Amino acid sequence: MKEEKLVVLSISNDSSLTIRQIKSNEKLVPATVSGCYPIFSVEDAQKTHDQLAKKGVKVDELMEGDGVIFFRFFDPDGNVLEACEVLE
Repeated sequence: MKEEKLVVLSISNDSSLTIRQIKSNEKLVPATVSGCYPIFSVEDAQKTHDQLAKKGVKVDELMEGDGVIFFRFFDPDGNVLEACEVLE
């Protein structure tokens, strides 16, 4: 498994705050995307992605990295949200 430089702070049973250091070859988040946004823990990222897309929510493609599958999606005002499944 690749090394991720991140800190996950548990806020409550259902919420956490994740701070991640970008990799040297990684670009900063584009100006059109907020650099700070909520990340929701989901049990099945693919299913959640499909359900949101079916309801007309703008979703980005699924991505996989170091033990997680995740995707960004957008509220009606264009704010960024993320859904993340932790692989076991």
